[in-house]
Amino acid sequence: MAALRLVQISDCHLTARVGERVLDVDPLATLGRVVAHARAGDWPPDAVLATGDLVADGSLEAYRRLRPILVGLEVPVFALPGNHDDPAAMPRSLAGGTIRAEPLWPAGGWRILFLDTTIPGQNHGHLGPERLGALDRTLARQTTKPVLICLHHNPIQMGSGADYCPLADGAGCSG
Repeated sequence: MAALRLVQISDCHLTARVGERVLDVDPLATLGRVVAHARAGDWPPDAVLATGDLVADGSLEAYRRLRPILVGLEVPVFALPGNHDDPAAMPRSLAGGTIRAEPLWPAGGWRILFLDTTIPGQNHGHLGPERLGALDRTLARQTTKPVLICLHHNPIQMGSGADYCPLADGAGCSG
């Protein structure tokens, strides 16, 4: 099986207004440094996984500022919403060109699954019985390829700041 090279970005929290800071950080400048660092490595990867909280407030303007950065990566970018994203506005604002919003990507010898765990207005995430059942069926269909499952909310407690917004129906989470 050929190696699959991926870059993951998450929690960019890009804002609608130029120069606006989030937790005393300029998200646009930080994202620029992350992209420059990734490009200085073994570029290009097979894809970029953009796994949520890509913008700070779900605004169309923030997505408009983000889109040229993601398209400029010139590789497939799989965008998945997080609790600060707007799951309806995000695909309308970002999709097209190299940016994709697909639940499954068969990549070489891999299957990469993208699970939307967002709940509008909530920090924590949730899959629920329907999505978990669909995941079980997807995993059961083909068992010879490795699977990478991508989601924004951590499915287990990590002992870090990310524990404030876990996957509520994940292991070790109560909710």
